[in-house]
Amino acid sequence: MFRWCIYFYMSEIDDRARQLMKMVSIKELNQSGDNKERDRWKNLRREGSRLRVTTDELERLRELFPQYEDWLWKGSRGIDLSKGQISPEYEIADAKLQGRSGEIGRASC
Repeated sequence: MFRWCIYFYMSEIDDRARQLMKMVSIKELNQSGDNKERDRWKNLRREGSRLRVTTDELERLRELFPQYEDWLWKGSRGIDLSKGQISPEYEIADAKLQGRSGEIGRASC
């Protein structure tokens, strides 16, 4: 039972990670420029991929999307603007309300 719970939790994180991977280019994901790493990112993004997302890849996504950290790790859909934490769904809805649909997913630096 315990093993099943961990698997289910990790598969949810994989799903959220893959959603973020589709929001940026392979070039942005592949910070090292290594061909092997580029191919891995491509395979991870592919629909129906059975590859598991590793902690290195989750960390890279956290670097690219610091505002989605709580959502990525915990699935939290709420917002906590005091910590700068939102979900992609919240950002998309907010952008549509403000008429700026092309600016979704980017961390403001």
